[in-house]
Amino acid sequence: MTNNNGCSELKSFTSICSCCGREVLNIYTVSDSETTVCLDCFKKYYYRCSKCGRIRSTDKCEHNENLSYYNNDSYLVYYDVEAGKNLFICGNCWNKDKPMHNCSYTPALYFHSCDGIPHYFGVELEVDTDDNYNKIDERYENRDGHICNVLKIANLNDSEKNLYIKSDGSLDYGGFEMVSHPMTLDYHMNNMPWKEIMSYLVEAGYLSHNTSTCGLHIHVNRASFGYTEEEQTGAISRLIYFTEKCSNEITRFSRRSKFQLDHWAGWYGKKDSPNEYRCYLSGHIGGKYKSINLEHKKTIEFRVYKGTLNYNTFIASLQLTNELCKAAAANSDDEMKKLTWADFIRSINAEENKELMMYLKKRGIYPENTEKEEA
Repeated sequence: MTNNNGCSELKSFTSICSCCGREVLNIYTVSDSETTVCLDCFKKYYYRCSKCGRIRSTDKCEHNENLSYYNNDSYLVYYDVEAGKNLFICGNCWNKDKPMHNCSYTPALYFHSCDGIPHYFGVELEVDTDDNYNKIDERYENRDGHICNVLKIANLNDSEKNLYIKSDGSLDYGGFEMVSHPMTLDYHMNNMPWKEIMSYLVEAGYLSHNTSTCGLHIHVNRASFGYTEEEQTGAISRLIYFTEKCSNEITRFSRRSKFQLDHWAGWYGKKDSPNEYRCYLSGHIGGKYKSINLEHKKTIEFRVYKGTLNYNTFIASLQLTNELCKAAAANSDDEMKKLTWADFIRSINAEENKELMMYLKKRGIYPENTEKEEA
């Protein structure tokens, strides 16, 4: 009797490994509600899903093929920058909550403001690799893992309230497009972790400027140009007029080649007055692939900028967009016709736009540089 009780007590501290069939102490096992395996088998043939917590097979088990019928499927393994280790996500969880949406995806929008100014900027930033994909840092196993990390950094694990990610058929080597929700310039600069996102992507081996395809598109809400449709139409017409008049400076700022501009962000052509551009706002005359795309009902889209993972260049692009829109809304048609690039730049608050001023000097389009060249 004693022996039987002793055996019974011992059995309560041991389990049979579902993989190799050995009886081992419970402290040397890993289990969920369906599966128990010894630590040796777990390390060799299994993983625990970081989302649902279930133990899943990697399909390398040499002891028991019958296990595969319910818990073996495709899975994702990636290096999690927050945890500092590899994490696994089983196929079931992955299919329920894939981090990359298709190119036509449009979510319910979150509007982010920390300065009370209803001028919103929505960013679309494309990144890609090159034909030598193995340059990607070996810690990061694949694109989906990179996307998981970008979303964690951008959203602080709070769903997709700051940023979501879409596929883009124009990218050559498995890249993706990061899309922000509408944010004020102040929110982009002080609340959105763009610097951390870009540092991560650079470390992981991604490219944006050094590709032939990647762009930086900035959406601006039409309501920021005026309360009425007439006010908005007038301001946007002045905006197009001025960007066309200063297309040489803006082309240099954009870093795009003539071929890239013609293909993705073509100019409308210079005209004598802002009023001559009003026709483009009344229909789909210009088309999508223009320097400023007018085909969205609630926003206009600056398509002229080349993609970048340089934080200062990125912020400078947002600041220039903001200043161009402010000038178009504040000036009359006649004032816009008289405004030169040099006068426009001098009117900008340099202290509030340090990144822009630095970048203008770097690209040789700061007023002093412009005047010297024209002389």
